[in-house]
Amino acid sequence: QAEATRALARKLEQQSAQHSAQRADLLSKQAVVWDMAAGYLRKLHASHTQASQAFVAGATAEAEAATQQHDNAERAVAEARNVLAVQRTQLAAARADLEGRMRERAGPVQGEYERLRK
Repeated sequence: QAEATRALARKLEQQSAQHSAQRADLLSKQAVVWDMAAGYLRKLHASHTQASQAFVAGATAEAEAATQQHDNAERAVAEARNVLAVQRTQLAAARADLEGRMRERAGPVQGEYERLRK
């Protein structure tokens, strides 16, 4: 009976050692899978970081360009207003000059008209 017990104990030890070896193999494979997943996630994170940086750089460049265009448009409007003010002043001066010449030339005719009306 003692021999049977020792044989059973050896068999259980062998099974236990096999089980431990299988468990160690499984854990090793899980570690490899986790390492692969971590590597993939690092690459994915790096890719997203680069994409985000590129997006921010593009958006910043577009915002700067839009600001420049807005500034250019404001300057163009201000310049157009100045040109318009100068032209209005010139037009008012030309109008006053023309009215003065018309009164000067119409003076004799106006006098004749008034004389004939009486």
